[in-house]
Amino acid sequence: MKFKIPALLLAMLLAAGVVQAKPAKGEKGKSEQGPASVPGVSEDEMKKLGDARKAAQEVPAVKDAKAAAEAAREKAKAAEGDAKEAAVKAAMEAGKAFHDAEKAAILKADPSLEAVLAKVEEAMQAKGEGKEKGKKKKAK
Repeated sequence: MKFKIPALLLAMLLAAGVVQAKPAKGEKGKSEQGPASVPGVSEDEMKKLGDARKAAQEVPAVKDAKAAAEAAREKAKAAEGDAKEAAVKAAMEAGKAFHDAEKAAILKADPSLEAVLAKVEEAMQAKGEGKEKGKKKKAK
């Protein structure tokens, strides 16, 4: 059974900066790329969102949700057989709970970011759907 990263989880990882662009050949881990560009979102808005996301990481509810999501992901990686499917589902649910907690903390701190956050989520979802389509074509 292959483990597929859902678009939501991919969006969270990209938005959190966990997943970055690959460095150029010969450059180990060095990336001079700034924040991802999203249609309709300025660099200043992306920076403001990034700063709000960093601040949200310090909120206790977000910390707890992140720890739970990481633990669920590790459990899913280690699971085998019939338990694998349930563990993957639990990891996806924990990831969504983390995303929801982070989003709530960002919007509580700065409600003006709601439109920016919606545009970023929409762009990440579209990007994730494009990757899924590419995988399906290769599998055929």
